[in-house]
Amino acid sequence: MTTEGLQSIRRIEELDDRARAAWRRIPVVEDEVRRARRPFFVEVAGTPKSGKTVAATRLALFLRRNDFVVRVISERASISPLRQKDQFLFNVWTLCSTLLEILEAREQADQIVIIDRGIFDALSWIEWLRSISRVSDADRARIDDFILVSAWRDLIDLVFVLSSEPSVAMEREFASQLTRQKGFNHERGYLSQLRAAVQETVEKRSTSFAQVVSWTRRLIRLLVQSFPWPQRRWID
Repeated sequence: MTTEGLQSIRRIEELDDRARAAWRRIPVVEDEVRRARRPFFVEVAGTPKSGKTVAATRLALFLRRNDFVVRVISERASISPLRQKDQFLFNVWTLCSTLLEILEAREQADQIVIIDRGIFDALSWIEWLRSISRVSDADRARIDDFILVSAWRDLIDLVFVLSSEPSVAMEREFASQLTRQKGFNHERGYLSQLRAAVQETVEKRSTSFAQVVSWTRRLIRLLVQSFPWPQRRWID
């Protein structure tokens, strides 16, 4: 085995050790089932085709194999009955649908909840709509205030923000498709605008959340290198 291969194995073993150590910090209840007072919420946000769903899926698998009880909240945009993704109402629908699941998950026995596009992601899309004049500054301010209500914003313990270059996103869009026709948000111009909106949100809104980590690599590399376990207590 190559030196690089051995180093990767050591990193994975170290990551497993850190996961087990974090698991042991969760309080034990009377029935000997380890549960947190509330779940630890992780959101995966970012640009289109940056690997958000793949990241959420692989992270959930990693945690489950280390004995965590994990719930995944799937992204809602793909099942929205509203068709115009570049409209304010579409993004309000996805936000409220996701928020409903977050609030329900808060009352469940899961230890970790992974959100594929949640509250932070909604801020990015509203920023993009503002930048292309699809929402007024006044309405943008109102919806931002709603998104940042502390009752649910403070539930989000960790946000991963994934990003990819427009050219890479377009390659991924076509990789598993039987057509070369672009989706609405996979024109290079739209992708560049969305990427700028995500970056703007990271710069302006990161301090409103407990921890925001920006990544540009695929999750498999994140896990091999290190998973940034937060220092916050499991029982807040």
